[in-house]
Amino acid sequence: MARKISYERQTLESHNPAKRFAHQARLRRAADLAEEYLPKNGTLLDFGAGPGKFLNDVRQKRPDVQARGYDKFMTPRFDGIEYVASLEALPSGSIDVMTAFEVMEHLTDEGVETLLTEARRLLTGAGCLIVSVPIVYGPITLVKEASQMVAFRRRLDYSVPELCRVVFGLPIARPMDPAQCREGYLKTHKGFDFRQLRSTIAEAFTIERELLSPFRGVSWIFNSQIFFVARPRRRQ
Repeated sequence: MARKISYERQTLESHNPAKRFAHQARLRRAADLAEEYLPKNGTLLDFGAGPGKFLNDVRQKRPDVQARGYDKFMTPRFDGIEYVASLEALPSGSIDVMTAFEVMEHLTDEGVETLLTEARRLLTGAGCLIVSVPIVYGPITLVKEASQMVAFRRRLDYSVPELCRVVFGLPIARPMDPAQCREGYLKTHKGFDFRQLRSTIAEAFTIERELLSPFRGVSWIFNSQIFFVARPRRRQ
């Protein structure tokens, strides 16, 4: 029977040293990027904020920043961070930096479009969206899948033909059955393609930077996450 493991134990506190290293590097990169793009006394909104560790890390370096979070399933565990009930309640043009780390891979296509629409509305004229998502194509998938099977004591999530396609970077379908979906959020990374997300973001945003994590200067095939820094295109 599959077992449940806390988010922290799956990521930053994982018993797997490679996984722990990758997620800790990702969190540092996320905080550094937010700090770089936030203006003095700026406003930061983190979509899918979880327990708020990322927001707290930013606040430790930048106490001038107003840190807000949004998460449908978790509440903050740190002081000085406000969680909003909905994005719709926030005024237009009120956010300097909006982030979405390790969350867009869990959204349906409709959820991604909604998030990007809200980001365009909420960001200031000079504001930016910073996103990170996992890379679940290429040989790294074999390592990730093996780790998940051991950690959760479950069977292989891919058929053999699917796994072969994924290892060679060829797309496979995402599972959309009700068992894999909770209030519009997908439980699995299976089939998520950062390359498709890049194309979707580029339809309404200008992607200024792409950064790979945890290793710089090598192909995405050897990395576990990718970051996008994007600014909304001006409406004609």
